[in-house]
Amino acid sequence: MKCTVKVFLVILCLNCVILGSCTHFTPETLDKFQKGMSMATTLSIAPVSPREEFSVVIPSDTKAEYRFHVYILSIGDYKSDYFLAFRNDRLIYWGYPHEFARSSDTYINEIGKEAVNAYLKIK
Repeated sequence: MKCTVKVFLVILCLNCVILGSCTHFTPETLDKFQKGMSMATTLSIAPVSPREEFSVVIPSDTKAEYRFHVYILSIGDYKSDYFLAFRNDRLIYWGYPHEFARSSDTYINEIGKEAVNAYLKIK
């Protein structure tokens, strides 16, 4: 009987470890983000650390530095790069790299273009 309880506890612990390591950055995570949120808050919300972090400066505003966090967004078997953009430690935009280019805001287009160029250099 004692052996059965020990085996059960070992199996239970292994399941917890295995399931705990299966955390992903998913659409449910995205629902929690809000424009203007601090970088620290987004890091605490995300279930995993960013895959990459980098900064860019855009030609039209050389005084401002934009920070980017790149995550791997998981939707079932589909996985893709997903960017969070920050200015002055505040979230200003988040989306797939191509969504920056599709934005009607030329400012978002420009920072997205610089971010993709910088990311391709470090990827």
